Parts: sequence; structure tokens; C-alpha cells
Amino acid sequence: YGASELALTEDNSTLFPFVIYGLTKLHGEAITKLKAKERKIDYTIIRLFNVIGPYESNGHILPEICFQLRNGSKKLLLGNTTSFRDFIGVKDVSVGIAKIIDIPQTQQTVNLCSGLSYSMDNIIDEVKKISGIDFMIERDPSRQRKSDNPFIKGSIAKLQKLTQWQPKTNLSENVKSVWEDKWTPENWQYVVK
Repeated sequence: YGASELALTEDNSTLFPFVIYGLTKLHGEAITKLKAKERKIDYTIIRLFNVIGPYESNGHILPEICFQLRNGSKKLLLGNTTSFRDFIGVKDVSVGIAKIIDIPQTQQTVNLCSGLSYSMDNIIDEVKKISGIDFMIERDPSRQRKSDNPFIKGSIAKLQKLTQWQPKTNLSENVKSVWEDKWTPENWQYVVK
């Protein structure tokens, strides 16, 4: 989606990816629609928002904060913490995908998100509360994204209408699940076996 202060909807919000990651997702959707038309088959495209939870293996902000704290740092090096994101817990994503699979076949796109938006500073405050560790943030220009959408919040209205689904976990529970997870880049290969 493009930048918007409004909740992003599947059928009305502007699609305007400005980084390669977003472009590849939009390209994948276009291929899906083209092949579905050629083969006369149905599909449901799921637009996932910012999924958080145990075993996250890439350098998103929440696992990065937990990793730095577990390594004893009291001054964390982070990029932009002022942008807002729609964070959704991995448990809610699992249930949401199961509900989507049960939708009668059609050709459609649905958001899978929380419908809420939190700043990175909200995440930092939750980690401080849950961990009991008082730490400082130092802005590190090398960790700053070159392009960063300042505000992302999805609409769950379409998915709720189709399935009656709604997220059950809140930000605090999801942050706690990541904090309590003992994943590190070094032990990832052992955790997934």
C-alpha cells in the first residue's frame, strides 16, 4: 500500500509500493491474478501486515531489541522509532489463515492485520515494562531504512465480514511472547529442528 493516514482497505486504498519488497509482493499478486484468469481458477490473496511472535528470524525491531538486551546492552542501537505499524501476533495470523482457507472459493484479496497501529516507541515501552530493564535508545543512521512509510494501519472489516474473525491477542501479549522466546541467530538452526 501507499502512504495513508487512513486504515488501508483491500479494494479502495492506493497500491504504491516504494521499496523492492513491496514491489515483489505486488508482482506476485499480479502473477496470481493472471494465472487464475488463464486457468479459470479461484484464489484468495492474503496481505499480511507486521507479524510478531516467537522464532522470528529476521532483523525486525522487536527481536532486535530483545537480542540486544539479552546480550547485556543498556543502550540499544536502533533506526527509526517514530513510524507506526499494524502489528499482529503470529497466533492470530494462524487462526486467520485457517479461517480464510474455509472461505468459499472466489477471486479476492484480504488483509490479515490487527486493525490497530502502534509506534516503535510503543513497542519499546512494552519491552521495558515486560522485561523490567531500563534501557536507552541511540539512533543509529546505519540502521535507518532509506524509505520508511510513516504510518501503516490495515482494515480488518472485509475479513471480519467474510469469517467473523478478529484478533484475540494484544500488543502486550505479543511483545511478551517474543521477550520470553530464547531465539538467537546462533541457535536458530537448533530451535527449528
